Amino acid sequence: MTVQPFTDDELTEMVEDAERAMADLEAMLDLGPGPAVPLLECVVCGEPVLARRLDARTCSSRCRQAAYRERLRNSPEVT
Repeated sequence: MTVQPFTDDELTEMVEDAERAMADLEAMLDLGPGPAVPLLECVVCGEPVLARRLDARTCSSRCRQAAYRERLRNSPEVT
């Protein structure tokens, strides 16, 4: 069994199909101007948060610890 290579016309058609598919994908993903992901604001200092998790609320471990200590101060004491 021999394998026939693609003709130039077939290769051109495949490349054009791929380019059209990429353009369609880019159009679907285009959310307009601005960042693609919403920027979060740190609950402690107000700096932008580069979140690695969906539930991130602080910009650094320092602010995360400060928020934790604030929650401890504001929570009712359990006896």
